[in-house]
Amino acid sequence: MSTHRSDENWKIHDRVISRAKQRLQQQGYHVVANPSQEKNPRGSVKRDDRRVYPDLIIRVSEEKSITRLEEVETEDSVDNDEVKQWKEYNAGESSFYLIVPGGYVSKAKTLIKNEGFSIDGFFEYAVSEGRIDISSA
Repeated sequence: MSTHRSDENWKIHDRVISRAKQRLQQQGYHVVANPSQEKNPRGSVKRDDRRVYPDLIIRVSEEKSITRLEEVETEDSVDNDEVKQWKEYNAGESSFYLIVPGGYVSKAKTLIKNEGFSIDGFFEYAVSEGRIDISSA
């Protein structure tokens, strides 16, 4: 949960969450999102004795267990502060993916490697003329 993200990047962050949610729903998944640091009741996972709220929680259906977690980062949040949160989100049984701006996968991979863990994958996004495109990295 970035506390140092610029106002403009918060807008981008929330638009990427919305686009990613739409993409996943089109693939038939049930998705709960937590934009703008929301804490949706069905949008949390338990880690130790507390609840955490990733940006996207994905299930095959509303009744099924969590399949995947996804976290969206912006140019100013791919950093050492966030990598601890990624490690926490990655600690459960579900898979974990990061969605980062184009050109930031390498930096995210280095941060993760330095922290001593790995994740299931990455997506990159690009913002162009008001449109957001998300692709596998």
